[in-house]
Amino acid sequence: MDETWEHLFVACHKAQFLWNMVGRAAGIEGPFLQLKDTIFKWWNANCSAKLRPLFNVIPGFILWESWKGRNTVKHGDCASKGNLGPSAGGFCIRNWNGEFIYTASQELDFKTSLEAEVIAFERGLQFCMSHNLLHVILETDSLIVSKILDGIWETPWSISLLIKKIQWLRRDGQVEVSHVFREGNKVEVFKFLTHIWMYLRKGRHSFN
Repeated sequence: MDETWEHLFVACHKAQFLWNMVGRAAGIEGPFLQLKDTIFKWWNANCSAKLRPLFNVIPGFILWESWKGRNTVKHGDCASKGNLGPSAGGFCIRNWNGEFIYTASQELDFKTSLEAEVIAFERGLQFCMSHNLLHVILETDSLIVSKILDGIWETPWSISLLIKKIQWLRRDGQVEVSHVFREGNKVEVFKFLTHIWMYLRKGRHSFN
């Protein structure tokens, strides 16, 4: 039986515990039965202007914790590395002060996590080049992508054309690739929320 978004993020007992515990602390009353309704309870809650940003992001972090917990149980604390599934990719561009200046995301149909990572990587780099944003540091929490782009590991055939394109864009030496650990990668939350946003727009997905 497939694991649905509704069950993983709302209906299972761990998700219910999180929603009810945090909801009680913030004055958000249940029941929390459907994902869209639960998120909109927070987004539409009556609160002060000072608390509005917090209320807007809390659902995302609850969903993120549920997702990490699911991966810990199913994959031994690592994301699925080779399984095809509904995917979405996104990138964020920050200035030298760490402030966001642009974000973008796109649904990618059925891809592996490695393919989705490289596609987002290439599109982010393309955006920087087309807008003359030079001296770029590309951060990724994928050690595989980092090692491949540094020429240390061999390139899988499924991403070879994209890797060649990225390397061609890097030819003038103004693009640096940096590996960051997932625990310290705040942009990882944005990438995960890309999937949630696609869900809210299009409807249900399931996990095999």
